Amino acid sequence: MFKKLFPASSLVASGLPAFQRQETIFVTLDLSLLSILLVSHALLSTYWGNPSTLLVSVLGIGFSLRSAEFIWVHSLSEMPSQRAIIRLTWLSIYLDFALGVILSILTNSEDPPYYLLLVVPVLLAAFRFPAPKVALIILLCSFGVFFPVWAFFRQHPPVEILEYLEAGVSSVLLFIVGSVVWMLVRDLRQREEEAEHHLVTLYQTRQKLLEEEKLVALGHLSAAIAGEILTPAAYIWESIAEARQTPAIEGDPKLQAAQTEASRLISLASDFLFYARLDASTGTVTSVPLVAADVVDSCRGRAEEMGVKVVLDQGGELFIDADPILLRQAIMKLVQNAIEACGKGDVVEVRLYGRDQSVCLEVQNPGAPIADNNRTRIFEPFFTTKAGGTGMGLSISRKIARIHGGDLELISNDPGKICFLFTIPALEAPRGAASKRVAFGVSS
Repeated sequence: MFKKLFPASSLVASGLPAFQRQETIFVTLDLSLLSILLVSHALLSTYWGNPSTLLVSVLGIGFSLRSAEFIWVHSLSEMPSQRAIIRLTWLSIYLDFALGVILSILTNSEDPPYYLLLVVPVLLAAFRFPAPKVALIILLCSFGVFFPVWAFFRQHPPVEILEYLEAGVSSVLLFIVGSVVWMLVRDLRQREEEAEHHLVTLYQTRQKLLEEEKLVALGHLSAAIAGEILTPAAYIWESIAEARQTPAIEGDPKLQAAQTEASRLISLASDFLFYARLDASTGTVTSVPLVAADVVDSCRGRAEEMGVKVVLDQGGELFIDADPILLRQAIMKLVQNAIEACGKGDVVEVRLYGRDQSVCLEVQNPGAPIADNNRTRIFEPFFTTKAGGTGMGLSISRKIARIHGGDLELISNDPGKICFLFTIPALEAPRGAASKRVAFGVSS
């Protein structure tokens, strides 16, 4: 499967280099603010007072922790787990919040500059978290703006309402910054998802074109080979059949084996020719339930021999514009494959229903899952895991579906549930059509 290029959340970057770039931006912003605020405090000491030893110590601790984070991030050799990134994000938010509040209180001023550190948690949350968590962080940082003002006026009354208004303006600015950044990141994420969707579609289209080109080439090759094989193989089979009628060698096991192999060779060459010459045909209005019922009825004898039950669930009258003979052959190969994959007492389910202007036919059987290394090849011509198989059954069924505008795919590959889905564009069904359920086979 095509790997998803962009994560659903900004919390996890698309790779280690992207994660390191993100963390570098936030750490550099934090370190720059710490340095600028300390220098500003020292230069404007007449207004805020000289930085105290405790304040400088707290600044040093914050600077050291963020520097350690910077070194750790750039020493990584592989992408950290999502849980580790979540913890790192919350620790960064708590650290900046604590620094902003503690340094503002230690400044001992009604208008401390260190509340600017609270911008970083808001930006980090807006970049990485969904809206509810962003709102929570903004409320927390708004509290961090008001609390130092309240603490200052508690020790230095009287209260100045203007300072609270300034704190309110700062909180509004935090809300605006967080909201704008969150919306911009969300828009960027949507654009990334659209780009991913287009890229995946392009990749799938390219793979389909490559597959079609390969199948066309195989078709031409198989037609050439089958044409050369079919005539001599038929001649050999007829000659052996005549020889076996001679009393002296009648019943010779070697001749019987040779005739069996010649018969298999004729069948294989016929399948090759059929696949190579299979093309879009002028369809007719065909009742899929009638064709499916005929197929199930035809498979009745083989199912009884193996002790398998085949159940047909018809979801009402469903019509398509297709060649009924080709449709019958496509369904027949699917049902035969399902029966051959069953053991005694198993049930093969054939379900018909309409969906999204298409007729859908599911063929499901119990059994072991198809190996992962075979799943991508099961629709290739000549690929088979069955002894004596030609590897043409699923290839022919898919080609019949596709030349009629549909497809064949494996939709379930679980233990005890192998299911193929055959779809063809539907025609409008006549009114009054009745649904019914038909079952053939033997009881387990």
